[in-house]
Amino acid sequence: MRWLAVRMAAAGLGGVALWVLESNKGARGFYEALGGAPVAERLEDRGGAEVRAVAYGWRDLSTLI
Repeated sequence: MRWLAVRMAAAGLGGVALWVLESNKGARGFYEALGGAPVAERLEDRGGAEVRAVAYGWRDLSTLI
């Protein structure tokens, strides 16, 4: 995450968001530990099954660097 944040900041981007499945508690805990906060939710079709996804966002990339 740090590597990506450094490059995004160098490109002039101020924030970032990513999607993770709501049921992926390990990934959600990881992103929360890095300071990410849930910013949106959506339903996704995964092989005919609807699953909920959560977007985690960072408004300030410096928190990841």
